[in-house]
Amino acid sequence: FQLMFKIAGKQFDNDYSQRYMPTEKDVARRFYKMYNKNPVKFLKNTKELADKCNCELEFEEGIPKLDWGMESKKFLKKLTAKGLKRKGKWDKEHVEQCKKELDVIFELGFEDYFLLCWDIIKFALDNNIGYGHGRGSVCGSTVAYALNITDVDPLELGTVFERFLRKDKKKMPDIDMDFCSERRYEVIDYIYERYKGRATQIAVYGYYKVNNLTNDLAKVLEIPKEDADQAKKILLAMYPELVHGTDVVYEDIMSDKFMQELEDEYEFVKHFSRLCGQVRYLGKHAGGVAITTGKITDQFAVIKSGGAYQSCFDLSNLDYLKVLKMDILGLSTVTITKELEELTGVKYSDDMYKDQAVIEDFRNANTTGVFQFDKQGAKAVLELIKPDDIQDVIAATAMNRPAPLSMGMPQLYADAKEGNIVVHSLSSKYLPETHGCLVYQEDIIKLGKGLSDLEWSSIDKIMKGLKETTDMSKKVRAELKYIKVEFVEKAIEKHPRLKKKKKELEELFELMTGGYLFNKGHAAGYILLSVQQQWYKHYYPIEFWATTLKYEGDDRRRKAYEVAAAKDGVVIIPAHINGPADYEVVEWGGGRCIQRGLKLIKGIGPKASAEIEEKGPFIDKPDYDERTTKRICNKRVDRVLEEIGAFEFNTKKWRKAIIRENVALRNSTLVVR
Repeated sequence: FQLMFKIAGKQFDNDYSQRYMPTEKDVARRFYKMYNKNPVKFLKNTKELADKCNCELEFEEGIPKLDWGMESKKFLKKLTAKGLKRKGKWDKEHVEQCKKELDVIFELGFEDYFLLCWDIIKFALDNNIGYGHGRGSVCGSTVAYALNITDVDPLELGTVFERFLRKDKKKMPDIDMDFCSERRYEVIDYIYERYKGRATQIAVYGYYKVNNLTNDLAKVLEIPKEDADQAKKILLAMYPELVHGTDVVYEDIMSDKFMQELEDEYEFVKHFSRLCGQVRYLGKHAGGVAITTGKITDQFAVIKSGGAYQSCFDLSNLDYLKVLKMDILGLSTVTITKELEELTGVKYSDDMYKDQAVIEDFRNANTTGVFQFDKQGAKAVLELIKPDDIQDVIAATAMNRPAPLSMGMPQLYADAKEGNIVVHSLSSKYLPETHGCLVYQEDIIKLGKGLSDLEWSSIDKIMKGLKETTDMSKKVRAELKYIKVEFVEKAIEKHPRLKKKKKELEELFELMTGGYLFNKGHAAGYILLSVQQQWYKHYYPIEFWATTLKYEGDDRRRKAYEVAAAKDGVVIIPAHINGPADYEVVEWGGGRCIQRGLKLIKGIGPKASAEIEEKGPFIDKPDYDERTTKRICNKRVDRVLEEIGAFEFNTKKWRKAIIRENVALRNSTLVVR
């Protein structure tokens, strides 16, 4: 196109309407307009030149390396052995599993990737930055468990390494990390420093769609709001699912009478049809970090944004370039559990999910405020399946998804657990943890390999074909027909006694491909966060509720949590000018209680509460009036403080106010939606 414009002897105009990449039609139209000649010949010549410029770029996947003082494979072996011993898992089963996994990791050349992840997590742990217990398929790796990348012991919790990595699965593994949401940027800064000149945050592109483009054009072209709103309605009806790359046709839009009028007066349709689908802005990915083997600028373009460099390429571009991408994610639950560790002095251990009192809380659905089990839907699943151990709790979170719920999976699980039904005569032997029910993607592997010796390619196709609904494409269904025959034949070949059970094998395959299944590795990793919170809730309810309330930003949920805390026997003290700005554990009446913070009261806010906390404590109201800044603690703030009783200095009246508050909370109905 640039060549075409040079032939035409004219470059783009520098006005607002021309800031886009032209289409072939645009080039032809402009050329004809300027020279009154048919541009076909010139376009043909341009195309011929373009066709002669053939260059195929091949990119190799590169894993950044650091100097560990020894060869990477040897160092990873050493760290794995050290980790198993530290965790008390230096036994034959764990050692053999790690040897098997290291063999796969070394053959695929991923040792430096595991060391990179270990190094990042080690920095977080050494600097007291909260880190989650792992997430995703990596929770099937015993090596990752030994390196503290996850806290999931695959041999104990039944996750599968092959779901994560195999010799024939050459795709780069993907290890996502959850850190304390308030300190994860320290981790990102560490990566920048550790891989100086080789690490940068990843770009995200925002595209023009109907709403934002109409709004922007309305401002620039000074179109009245009512006309812009009408244009939006018409355009959304024409392009209900407008995404990047959708072809917006000028003539189609102009078929509407209102749009014709808008075009005549403002040239709106001309600008809209040219700009829609084009890039609106270049942003920064929240947690994505790209790390290159050499200098960043040798592999992709960068741009300076907010004083720091970031890639000009988004995730899909970097995938094509095979650049290593890390997701450094922030999770508020990790922030909460880290603070609870510090308040209680008790860190996470496997003993938490083996504690029967904790399992009993899950069984009774006493899980308000607990990650993944806070809402009524999750509690209903717990009440239905009545967990007896950690495997039932993991299954509960895996089944609390729209597709499994619509398929009636929790009821099937509950019936199978109670022995009321047999899901299938052949599945129980291979899926004892789920009582014969197919709950996880890993169950496909256990049945496909344990029962039938299916090819890995066939197992991958089954798992890829499973959607959140039972609807599959024709292509997938056709492939599954062939895999079904393979499954039955190989099962009979492996277990000749099954020759007479061909029909049952076919029925089992239909169960295997019947609908959505969850990733057990992900469920197991996240359930450890839930278990840890539940353990604190059971043994340290005051600290648990104070921390949970502190980090809850929704007023309605905060109120529900206060009710739940009161029902758990925790005393809630109303906000007072001599109290804290946020929720805090305080001593009162010979015991420990939680006091509500001033900044959480509507009409007071953080500035006034900080001023009161800094200038306090106060002897009485006149003392408060004298020592606070009236510009901050104004009459409106004073009125709110008066209404909530924050100026009460009479001990007897204050005690009665606390009693009234807690009686009201305990008599309230608890609803967390």
